[in-house]
Amino acid sequence: MKANPRNRKEKAYTLENKQYLEYIENIIESLDESIVVFDSQGKIVLCNLKMREKNTENKDLPVSFRELFPCFWEEYRGKIWGEIFMQDVLGKGEKRILPRFPLGTSEHRIRYFDLKGIPIQKQGKILGAILILSDVTENINLQERLIRQARTSSLANLGASIAHEIRNPLNSISLHIQLVKEWLQNPAESSHEEMVESLDNVLYEINRMNELIRYFLRFSRPPEPQFDSQDPNLAVRQAIRLLEEDARHADVEILLQLQPLPEIMIDRNQIAQAVYNIALNAVQALKLQGGGKLEINTLKRKEYVLIEIKDNGPGLSPQAREKLFELFFTTKEDGSGLGLPISNQIVERHDGKIVAENNLDRGACFSIYLPIPALRPDASF
Repeated sequence: MKANPRNRKEKAYTLENKQYLEYIENIIESLDESIVVFDSQGKIVLCNLKMREKNTENKDLPVSFRELFPCFWEEYRGKIWGEIFMQDVLGKGEKRILPRFPLGTSEHRIRYFDLKGIPIQKQGKILGAILILSDVTENINLQERLIRQARTSSLANLGASIAHEIRNPLNSISLHIQLVKEWLQNPAESSHEEMVESLDNVLYEINRMNELIRYFLRFSRPPEPQFDSQDPNLAVRQAIRLLEEDARHADVEILLQLQPLPEIMIDRNQIAQAVYNIALNAVQALKLQGGGKLEINTLKRKEYVLIEIKDNGPGLSPQAREKLFELFFTTKEDGSGLGLPISNQIVERHDGKIVAENNLDRGACFSIYLPIPALRPDASF
């Protein structure tokens, strides 16, 4: 019985075909990214050298997708990448991208990868898919170094900003003192109530300047962290206790989802301050829209503890995202622009990182990553 020519043609384009696999292998070996190739059933059929070098557990490749990347089946930013890859990329033939996915390394470091799932199709038939992992850690670090250099070279602008922030309350103080002086010179034309109101305004402006200077000094001369083995959930709860009254007045509902976390070396008060600063910004943004929800989650991963602070507010504009951690940058009329830089400084002194992104649906999400120093032998990527 003769073979059907159509079947022979279709077989020539399946990933099980040796010649076709060799052709793909020659392509992926020439690329710098870590690449994994799957057949239509989700079975790994190829990994390039970059990927094999990252296989620090020395497993015999190919292995199952879940075994090679167990973290892809853990929730990240409200999504499970493993399911997205299997359902959308392999199942529907759709391209999917997830930026800045954190993965641990054999050196006990957190590195960030852009994940790309690309279907392999021929004549409308899904033959398999390619997973590309692009290490963007150095790009992120380079961007941060350039930002730090720009901040260092902008001391003149910083001084001008400080002068501007102090000049406004000083002008107000001067005005009110002048009014009090005029009233004292002409007692018949003044009222006790007006004098008291002016003096109250003077005290208010003095307190505002003291607060500004206190925040600035905290940033310029931060106290050394007093590291101790602590449950990060305790720091989160400490921050929420300080925030509850502000949230109530702003009609903001706080939702806590705290998973059990290991004790790590942190300064609990400083981490609580970092969480409070970020959460307070969210509450103030939600207040402007008449209220909303603030969700704070803690998650444990193999390499790090994650504190997520999410809201359903207006989100971050592209301009705001670029300047979030710059001194004195604020979108609020009465803001100091020091809360987020102080939070970022605290987390960096804990060898951690803050990532600010917009949620996939609505609002903003600030993710605080705190490394777990003692990793299990099977915890590396």
